[in-house]
Amino acid sequence: MQRRAQSAARLAALVVVMGIGLVACASADSNGDADAVTPPPDADLTVTAENISFDTDELRLTAGEETVLFFVNRDGDQHNIAIYPEAGSSDPLFRGELIGEGTIEYRVPALEPGTYHFQCDPHAPMMNGTVVVEEAAP
Repeated sequence: MQRRAQSAARLAALVVVMGIGLVACASADSNGDADAVTPPPDADLTVTAENISFDTDELRLTAGEETVLFFVNRDGDQHNIAIYPEAGSSDPLFRGELIGEGTIEYRVPALEPGTYHFQCDPHAPMMNGTVVVEEAAP
């Protein structure tokens, strides 16, 4: 009887260990990044804010088309993405809502071909870059 109890305890421990392993694998992406976020299927671009910086300094958009921009904020600070005609301008062409840690889907309206400036409004000196808007490829 004691041997059967030990076998049952081992089996239960094995099931618990395997369950923990499955949960750990399910919460990470294929690169092992437990913080990975899957953008919605209609997203044209994904931009991530982390450690008071963007993961890119250039955004490429297609002229004349609305762009779905999936924004991931991995900081405790509030961030957004805003697009301006040029650095230092106070009249945005687009201003995304400020969010704390989390995600949001921005819909950037169609822009004319050209080069623009983007930034996080509260952290503009550190978090900014260039938006390049080009005609669609034929």
